[in-house]
Amino acid sequence: VFVALAPLFVVDGEQDLLREAARYRVRSERVRTLAATLRGALFPGDEKVLCAHVRREAETLGCVPGRRYVVCPTPQGTVPTATLLDNIVDRAATHGASRIYLAHAGGAGFEDEPSTLLASLEERGFDARTASTDMSVGFESLDPFDVSLVEQELCSMVESFAPSARSTWSQTVVLDRSARGRRNAKPLDVGPAPVKQRRLPS
Repeated sequence: VFVALAPLFVVDGEQDLLREAARYRVRSERVRTLAATLRGALFPGDEKVLCAHVRREAETLGCVPGRRYVVCPTPQGTVPTATLLDNIVDRAATHGASRIYLAHAGGAGFEDEPSTLLASLEERGFDARTASTDMSVGFESLDPFDVSLVEQELCSMVESFAPSARSTWSQTVVLDRSARGRRNAKPLDVGPAPVKQRRLPS
């Protein structure tokens, strides 16, 4: 049984213990094989892939007053689709990825977001794909839970991963990758770093 460890609320010192435990935790051989098959089918070759996890919720448990999070569904507390797109592009550029896998867990009101993001990413020159909402990749026989596990394994193995903050799914992948020395990008809830203005020498 694969149990997700999500270090969202841990005391000092527990993070290292969770990371050490993650070194010995692996998903089933079937899930690992399907994830490798999915990557090969969607992204043949050796160009870098960024996995972006967008976790949308219908409930407000992930909302924090005065902050914006992808998991928060309220207009005042969510990260709008346009901002989310900019953040994904920023993470891909920062990590040198020309290919983007979108792992999208929708919430009420966000049903069209995956197709909107994929189309916009393609317009910006990225090779963007997903199996979250497109079963034509060959996983028609899998139930949504199986697809989620395969996507989680895929996001654990590609070159870079951009999480949704306050998502246990994202934090499990972050932990997996950290335990194996793989890079994680900034959460998608955080905007790009401001461009510093250069001053001409006087």
